Amino acid sequence: MGRWYVTVCVFLGPSLGRAAARDTLDALYLPPAGHGDIYRATLLRPKPRVIGLVDGFFRHQPAVRHKEILWAMSEGIHVFGAASIGALRAVELADFGMTGIGRVFDDFQAGVLEDDDEVAVDHGPAELGYPPLNEAMVDIRATLDRAHEQGIIEAPCAAALTAIAKRQLYARRGYPALLDAAAAQGIAPADLVGLRAWLPAGRRSQKRDDALALLAALRDFLATDPPPLAVSYRFERTEAWDADTAFAAPLTPMDGGALRREHLLDEIRLRPEQHKRLRQEALAFALARREADRAGIAVSPQEMQDFLRCWLHERGLTSPAALVAWREANHLGDDLAFNAFIAEQARTQKVTALAADLIEARMIDVLQQRGDYAALAVRAVEKQQALLTSGLADLPLAESDIAAADLLAWFRREHSHRNLPVDAEQLATALSFVSVDAFYRALLREYRYRELTSLKIDHA
Repeated sequence: MGRWYVTVCVFLGPSLGRAAARDTLDALYLPPAGHGDIYRATLLRPKPRVIGLVDGFFRHQPAVRHKEILWAMSEGIHVFGAASIGALRAVELADFGMTGIGRVFDDFQAGVLEDDDEVAVDHGPAELGYPPLNEAMVDIRATLDRAHEQGIIEAPCAAALTAIAKRQLYARRGYPALLDAAAAQGIAPADLVGLRAWLPAGRRSQKRDDALALLAALRDFLATDPPPLAVSYRFERTEAWDADTAFAAPLTPMDGGALRREHLLDEIRLRPEQHKRLRQEALAFALARREADRAGIAVSPQEMQDFLRCWLHERGLTSPAALVAWREANHLGDDLAFNAFIAEQARTQKVTALAADLIEARMIDVLQQRGDYAALAVRAVEKQQALLTSGLADLPLAESDIAAADLLAWFRREHSHRNLPVDAEQLATALSFVSVDAFYRALLREYRYRELTSLKIDHA
């Protein structure tokens, strides 16, 4: 059987209690599935042979994605769905290999049912076993059909009650509310008396029946020792998929607990100013990466080494021990992950260099948006006027009384809190000057301006 193991996991919540589920199938039962949970299940070891999807989140957190189910099946995992969101996804992905079980699936596939609210249920917490807080529309339909079949209500009454329930907000659906609404809308009390007495024992849950049918189907399917699923499609990796897998990344062990991506992002979301800046930087990085992919931009091993050397210097990671500590703290201890991280940073820098003109044109817009434009504009004009008045506006560096090395040393002292590149050419490039000469001209102008205006200059 190679790397495949007889294992099955089932996402189950309000449709069926765990005890009843285990009576039918011995499986790993997981909470209702949300965004990323199917993907995380594929990372379990041993890898599941089968995943059963019954219940899932849809309102208070993102729902399970179609793409992660396609991923699971492309990994050879058989995926079955029933009763609730499992039935919906099975209908949507039946052509790709997902198997649907039960009447709810059949009715959606046949077009008898069309609306997602047919299976929508709010539920209580896991500690209480995910108790449903309202009746699912498919359960109300099944209950009213049974009541008619058993002679409790006539067909017109069943149809009228079904229509009333369908008009109700899904979260308010329940039999007391349904009967009260029916009486208020003119259904004769005599038609409801028998139903009211019959309901406590006669009500039916189609979702529960379908969940049990799914478990029985999984049990019988596993008994056949099935081979891995072979799909007819090629799974395509996209930026959206990369974002989904990053979102769904499993817990990262840490001293005293574990880190999840969403919990980390919550920390920055609760810092509004930092959050805004981070999103802007992340957008720039994402667009640069997309452009690098579009243009087929790559970095050579030598470019990687040059970038890494500057990158390490800027961060003060000048010893192997410091780098190891940084990588561990940033969860990049794995060589493959760290090398991929550096490669993406290097590609982004390369795109930035190629798009220098475009970026600088937009830098003015950013200054205006940030509110920094006015003060910098005033200073630039004042500097130019002061230098013109003193005859220093266009004085070449060669004719000045300060050497290039001294200018560079002054600038580095001014910014000693940062690990600037040592090499002047690298520093000029990092600051987006068109050349080293342009960098030195700007330095000389700033130095003379500070002398003229008695601004602080460190002559040490």
